[in-house]
Amino acid sequence: MSRRTAAHALLWMFLLGVAPSGVRGQEHNHGQMIADASPVTPHLDIHGFFDVTLGATRVRRAAGDSTSFGSGLGQLDLLLTSRISERISFLGEVVLEAEDNGDNAIDVERAYARYSLSDHLHVSAGRTHAAVSYWYVTCHHGGLLQPTIMRPAPVRFEDETDGGYLPAHAVGLELGGHESLGDLTFSWVANLANGRPANRHKVQTTRDRNRDKQLGVSATLSGSGALEWHAGGSLFHDRAADDEGTGPEIDQDIASMHLALRHAWFNQVGEYFTIHDRDRGTHTEGTNRAWYDAVSFGPGPWRPYVAAEGMRIAAADSYYAGMPRLDRLTFGLRYDINAFNVVKFEYRNGQRAGERTHDLLLQTAFTF
Repeated sequence: MSRRTAAHALLWMFLLGVAPSGVRGQEHNHGQMIADASPVTPHLDIHGFFDVTLGATRVRRAAGDSTSFGSGLGQLDLLLTSRISERISFLGEVVLEAEDNGDNAIDVERAYARYSLSDHLHVSAGRTHAAVSYWYVTCHHGGLLQPTIMRPAPVRFEDETDGGYLPAHAVGLELGGHESLGDLTFSWVANLANGRPANRHKVQTTRDRNRDKQLGVSATLSGSGALEWHAGGSLFHDRAADDEGTGPEIDQDIASMHLALRHAWFNQVGEYFTIHDRDRGTHTEGTNRAWYDAVSFGPGPWRPYVAAEGMRIAAADSYYAGMPRLDRLTFGLRYDINAFNVVKFEYRNGQRAGERTHDLLLQTAFTF
């Protein structure tokens, strides 16, 4: 079955699955069974995110300059939630996106059942965001939620351009909780999940090619008040399998720090990452570093912002072969039309692999 055929089949299954109750009732009536089993009747809520971006790009390289101008469709992100009982819930995130070759693809970005064992502990089973970055648990996939038009390169998802620096998704178990410490709040998330494959642009969703699992934990201490702040970090370990699951593997350790500030006059979020890789076949090692920081200003609907990001990849690191050194600076202006629609205009200046890139971008992003 081709990818396009599979995508169409999944889309029809999704549409049939969320058809109005009057249509579904013609096939089966489980309403009485659900009502007898639980005081909470499952109800599927669907929300979505979408964005459209108009962009102009000029690339300066030794061989000569090139320019481009055009429009691009963002991800059609459908967020599905359902309360199965007082302590059991489901969340799914299905993304429909256009590809460069003109085809469309459907990706299940998140799908998990969550068991809230108490007000301080939950256990989730399925596909979640990995406990390796603060960005993943605050911005998710919707363009409306992001402070900038494009995600910083270090936190792009596996299948995006320049993506795969971090394991953004985890398939397995997630534990998390929070505790009140006086005026402070301590929250944590931990993953026990399938490890990274040899191709950093992929996620092992149906099996793990080796017996080793990814272990990740993220912790954040938060304070409220006129200046709301969130500070913490994460640790991650995995042994990435090779293509066949029989050859040399790569030990990977990731450490990160994050800081987010929210005030009536400004918002800030930033992270710093280090990744240490050791190839068990060649015994070569490499340490990679990446960072980003974004700050927006102003109390009203018009908010100027500035962001910086960078990546440093060790030449001897085979796992990140082909990922170039990157430096990028972004200036932008965001206008919140209302809580459901924003417009962003930004200029980006980036340097990577001997190329200097200038981008002008105009985006409308909304939720529905």
